[in-house]
Amino acid sequence: MQPLTRVIVVVRWSIKKGELVGINTAILSRTGSYTGYAFAVPVDIVAKAVEDLIKYGTPQKAIFGGTVIEYDYLNAKKYGLDENVKEFKGVLVGKVDRTGAAATAGLQEGDIITKINGIEINSESAFEEELSYRYPGDKIAINYLRNNKQGSASLTLLNKKGDTSLVRRKIYSDERLGANLEAVDYGVKVNKIQDGLFKRIGLPENYTIIQINRKQVKEPQDVIDFFNTYKGRVYLYGINGAKQQIPLSFYLQ
Repeated sequence: MQPLTRVIVVVRWSIKKGELVGINTAILSRTGSYTGYAFAVPVDIVAKAVEDLIKYGTPQKAIFGGTVIEYDYLNAKKYGLDENVKEFKGVLVGKVDRTGAAATAGLQEGDIITKINGIEINSESAFEEELSYRYPGDKIAINYLRNNKQGSASLTLLNKKGDTSLVRRKIYSDERLGANLEAVDYGVKVNKIQDGLFKRIGLPENYTIIQINRKQVKEPQDVIDFFNTYKGRVYLYGINGAKQQIPLSFYLQ
C-alpha cells in the first residue's frame, strides 16, 4: 500500500462582515511538504460535524447509494446521451449500488439529476454539499431526466451500514488486552494501549486490525473473544496510523 496524502484543517478562515463563512484545508504529506491551500469547507458543514461529534461521537454521513459524475460532453458520450446540447445542466448518475438508496428510489445509471428538493444541482461538488447537510433517514426529492423525459423520485438516505439509524461511536475496552477497541471502516482500531497482551506483542498505537488468521474482522467484540479464547499461532494483518501495512505473527499460550 502506497503512503497516502492527508488532508488536514488549518487555522485559517474567511471573514465576511465579522462572520466565519468557511474554513480552509491544506494538503500535507508525511514528508512534510504540502501543495498549498485547498477548498474551503462551508461553516454550516463544519458546524454540523462539530454538533455530530458532541452528540454522537462521530459525524453522521448520509449515503446516496451510488456515485454521481460531472455532466459534460465526454461523460454524455460515454453513457450514450445526446452530446449536442446547448448547456450541460445537472449531474450524471454513475455507478448505482444494487441495494442502496438510489436503486430503491428507482434511479439508474445515466440519469441526469437536475434538482434536489427544488435546488438546482449543476456539479458533483454541489451534489455532495447538499447531501453533507443531511442525516441518515432524511428524505430528499430528486428531479431527473431519463431519455429526455422528466422524472421525480423520493429517496431515503441511509448510513454506511445500509439502514436509517444514526451511527453512534462505541468504544470497547478489555483489561486483558490492555487497550480500547473501536469499529472503523476497514476493521477494528486499537488505541490507548497500556499494560496487557497488545503491549507485550508490540502492537502499535492506532493500529487497525483488518484480519486475524486471514479472516476479516469488523467488530471489537470479535477481537476480544478471539484473544480471550484462542491458543496457538496468530497472524494479524492491519495498518498503522500512517496507513502503512504491518503484518504481525506471534504465538499465544
